[in-house]
Amino acid sequence: MAETDYDVIFIGGGHNGLTCGSYLAKAGLKVIVLERRHNIGGCVCTEEVTLPGFKHNLHSFYHGWIHAGPVYKELELEKYGCRYVFPEEQYAVVLRDGSSLVFYQDMNKTCKEIEKFSRKNARTYRDMVQKYEPLKGIIFGAFFNPPVPPSRQYAPFEGTEEGLDFLSYQMSSPQRICDELFESDIVKLWVCAMTAQIGTPTDAWGSGYSVPIMFSSMHTKPWGICVGGSRMVAEAMVKSLEASGGKVIKNVHVEKVIVEGGTSRGVRLTDGTEIIAEKAVVSNISPMGTLIDLVGEEHLDDDFADNVKLWLEDDIMLFTPHYALNKSPDWKAAKDNPAVNKCFGVWFGVESVYELQTQWNDIKEGAIPRYPGGLATCVTIHESKSGSAGKTYGLYVAVYHL
Repeated sequence: MAETDYDVIFIGGGHNGLTCGSYLAKAGLKVIVLERRHNIGGCVCTEEVTLPGFKHNLHSFYHGWIHAGPVYKELELEKYGCRYVFPEEQYAVVLRDGSSLVFYQDMNKTCKEIEKFSRKNARTYRDMVQKYEPLKGIIFGAFFNPPVPPSRQYAPFEGTEEGLDFLSYQMSSPQRICDELFESDIVKLWVCAMTAQIGTPTDAWGSGYSVPIMFSSMHTKPWGICVGGSRMVAEAMVKSLEASGGKVIKNVHVEKVIVEGGTSRGVRLTDGTEIIAEKAVVSNISPMGTLIDLVGEEHLDDDFADNVKLWLEDDIMLFTPHYALNKSPDWKAAKDNPAVNKCFGVWFGVESVYELQTQWNDIKEGAIPRYPGGLATCVTIHESKSGSAGKTYGLYVAVYHL
């Protein structure tokens, strides 16, 4: 059996595929999205994994970039049920002795926090954020436009001192930049633990750009929590796509991409059904899974196939326990700094950048971390303020590299 009435077929219903599919559907193309799981959204998923009534975000739980670009407004996600709350108390690092450092939306409050450990570092932090404010438009603009050739990529930064400094940061590492800018160990840890959220070790050269950009952007466009769970983002995207005539099917497994004359013509499902695409087949899964498993090496140039096999997934292992609680977490550090209990994320378990870096080093050796630590979040605290949640508290602790 074959279906032939689609312009574009999407393999996988992750949020990137849903975004692309929604735009193509709005442009008038007939789109179908095929998802093998029972839920749509990929890593943007929310399920009851402990007790009934406790909704847990299984991966993505706070979002920033979606509000920096056009997707949220242009796909009318709020119209389709996606709504965010933006905690004033964003993120904290806590130490064993009960000390803590909180990041606020408000710049002045954040600087007062840093002043507890170093007035000099508070001034440096403010200067850094203000210095790179003019560059954010260029940087975020690149996220939402077609990529330009490498020779033109850095040209917009060459005309100013701030731009040239940013390029030098890009060639550095978060740890090196923190050593250059800050003297307080907890301030360095606070910065590096947050930049670790992009998925790179603190000593990774080429990722230093995350220091000025992540912190300066969070003051103007703070990270938010999707009310009802991260899955609501994907559900809203599905509704947006369907409103434009697109179709989403769950619980179907693509077995093979149909290739004829060197061109992808459609897909074959595990039940034998073939769906033909008039214009394109778009994959929302990994390069290896797409090109080696679904397309097949026999349809690829030898050199290209070899390069695909060199693709490496991130060497971050993430073990995340989920807890059903009858009250919100009460951190030791909140005794002297009550704002800690209001943060969407609390980093714990490590006392210095060195201990943080050993987590990355240990996982590369296949060893249990000498200093295990992670990021804990309880989004119910903030959802309850929006009137959307009851008195159940789901806590998830992302323990990195364990």
